[in-house]
Formats: sequence, structure tokens, C-alpha cells
Amino acid sequence: MSGLNNLGYFAGILDGEGSFFMEQNQKNYKTPTIACEMCDEDVILSLQDYFGVGHVNKFPPRKKKWKTSYRWRVRGANAVAILKICCKYFSIRRKEKANSLIKQFLDRRKHVV
Repeated sequence: MSGLNNLGYFAGILDGEGSFFMEQNQKNYKTPTIACEMCDEDVILSLQDYFGVGHVNKFPPRKKKWKTSYRWRVRGANAVAILKICCKYFSIRRKEKANSLIKQFLDRRKHVV
């Protein structure tokens, strides 16, 4: 990707293909999460490599004519850090969602002292 603004490129992928949400575990603990799933393994592995965090999972085709897909997922403080640095590249809707998750994360941390 020589000559490209890598952060802008990956933020654009997350803006268009990613999901940002509060994930709840079995103990009702909620944590900010970023997930991005697609059939292009190289793009998913590039996200993990660029940001240096997260896990990649491989999923077999879920329907007859579908392809194998790959999902990169990041949770907690690492997800918040990524949202903060990518936010300036996001669309208005994604900025609002990212800022909401960041606020929820920071508010929760204030109460866990």
C-alpha cells in the first residue's frame, strides 16, 4: 500500500464493512467491540497486522453458494483506542456510534475504582 494513507484506508474499511457495538458476555458484562467480516482474507489479516491487536476467525460458507468468510474482532480498551484514532475518518453515523461506545467505556471505568 505504498503511498496510501494507511489509517484512512483501514478506517474506511471499518466505516463501510465494520460493526461497532457493546458485546455482552454470560455474566452481563458489556465491552466495546469492533468486528469486521468479509470474504477477503488478505484485507482482514491486514487489519489485524496494521492495528496489531484482535483475533481472526475463519467461517465456512453459511449457505450453499456463499464463500468462506473471515472475521477480525477487537474488544475492550483496544477497540476504544482504534475507534479514537479512526474517528476522524468515519461518516457521521459511524462517528456518533464510535463516540457513544467510547463514552460508555469511559463512564463505566469511572465507576470501577
